[in-house]
Amino acid sequence: DNCATKIINIVNSMRNQIRNLGGDSNVEFKISDVINDVKIITFHEAKKNQSEVFVDIKDDLKIKGDPTKLGQVLTNLVVNGIQAYGENESGKVEVTVLKENSKIALIKVQDYAGGLDESIAPFVFKNILTTKGTNGTGLGLYLAYSVIKGNFNGEIIFDTKKGEGTIFYIRIPLIK
Repeated sequence: DNCATKIINIVNSMRNQIRNLGGDSNVEFKISDVINDVKIITFHEAKKNQSEVFVDIKDDLKIKGDPTKLGQVLTNLVVNGIQAYGENESGKVEVTVLKENSKIALIKVQDYAGGLDESIAPFVFKNILTTKGTNGTGLGLYLAYSVIKGNFNGEIIFDTKKGEGTIFYIRIPLIK
């Protein structure tokens, strides 16, 4: 029963992420629903890399946009954080949702994997860029920026400290 339930959860989460993949949905939804799917979808990648994904939903907030696209952005950020630790290092990625003020939802995705190199930081959202060699396409953060700006009228920025880690901040207007 436990295994069957786990498989059902994985299939439902994947279905939620690929539903409307070709379309452009603009609906009201709870961020927590997307985050919970992302946690299930990234579980295997985290386990494979001896890492964990921690979710802290301080406020269960509703926004408007395409939940599939937000799921793809968050999945990419979480997987990037997991993979930043490398094969021989365990780590954690934290996803936090909170209300920044009465008008803005804030989603933070944080890793402690040593941070981005200063030389590439200015180009993260502007260029097709990868630090994964042939294992990466370089499209993930570029597309994340485009989705958050274009589909959610929000912003995505990051803070990185060499030797410490990286935090991505996604700010999206709340439903009025």
